[in-house]
Amino acid sequence: MVRGAALVVGSAICYGMGPIIFKSGLAAGLAPFDLLMCRFCLAAILLTAFLLIRGRGRIAIPRRTMLRAVVAAPVFNCSQTFLFVTALKYIPASTNSLILYVYPLAVAVLSRLFFGFQAGREFVISLLLVLAGSVFVSFDAFFQAAPLPGIAASVGAMLVFSANLIVLQRFLRTEDPMAFTLCVFVVAGAIFAAVRGPAAVLSYTPEQVVWAALAGIVPTALAVPLLYAGVARIGSAYASIFSSLELVVTVALSGLVLGEAVSWRQAAGMGCIIGGLVLPNLALLRTYRAVHGPRGSKKAASDDMGPDRER
Repeated sequence: MVRGAALVVGSAICYGMGPIIFKSGLAAGLAPFDLLMCRFCLAAILLTAFLLIRGRGRIAIPRRTMLRAVVAAPVFNCSQTFLFVTALKYIPASTNSLILYVYPLAVAVLSRLFFGFQAGREFVISLLLVLAGSVFVSFDAFFQAAPLPGIAASVGAMLVFSANLIVLQRFLRTEDPMAFTLCVFVVAGAIFAAVRGPAAVLSYTPEQVVWAALAGIVPTALAVPLLYAGVARIGSAYASIFSSLELVVTVALSGLVLGEAVSWRQAAGMGCIIGGLVLPNLALLRTYRAVHGPRGSKKAASDDMGPDRER
C-alpha cells in the first residue's frame, strides 16, 4: 500500500510540475511547438526503452492500437496540449490548471448525452463542489482581468480533454494503456516535429535545452509509468485520491517558483475542486471494500486502469 501510494504521489508531483516547466520554457524563449515537439519525441524514446526493458527486448502492439492512436493523437492529444501550453502564454499556471480541473462537469454532461449516465448522490455533490470551484476560479480570472485569449485557450483545452476521456472510455476497454500511450506519444511527436522541424533543436540555448528535456521527462515519460505502476498496486480508487495532489503542487509551485500570486479565491476554488475529485472515489473505495474486503480492492480496481492522463 505504501509503495503504491508513493508511486501515485510521485506521478502527481510530476504532473503538477508540468505547467511550471512549460511556462518556464516559454519564458526562456521556446515556442509552444518547440516544447511539444521535444516533449512527445523524448517521451516516446524513453517510454520505448522502458517497455523494451519490461518486455525483455520485445514490444507487442496490435495494429488496432496503432490505428486508434493515429486517430486520437491529432484530434485530442495534440490539440488539447497545444491549447493548454498556449494558455500559459497569457494566464498564470495556477489559473490554467484550475480551469482544466473543471473537466468533471463537462465529462458528466457528455456521459449523460452519449452513454445515458445516471449520477448518484455522491456524484451530484461532487459536481456541485467542482461547480463551486469553477465559480471561484472564474470570478478570480474576471477580477484579475485575465486576457481573453488565455481563458479561451484554457477552456478549450478543458473541453477537448473532457471529450478525450469519453473516447478513451471506449478505447481502453480493450487496449493496453501503456502500449496505447506509446503510440500516442509517437504520433504526437511526429506531428509536432513535422510542424516545427527537428532542426530547430540545433538553435536552442543551454537553458532552452534544459526546459525542453524536462518537458519530455517529468510530466510525460516519468509521470505516466509511475501512475500506471501505482494503480496496479493500490487500484484506481486510491490512486485518484492521491492524484488530487497534482493540483496542489501546481498552485504551490506557481507561487514559489514563478512568483505568481495565489489569491484566496484560487485557494477556495482549489479546495472545492479537490473535494469534488476525492468524494466519488471515497464512495467507490467503500464499495470495493464492502465487496472484496480491505485487501481485495486492489484486485478489483486494477481492472480499471483509469483514463490516459497525458496532457
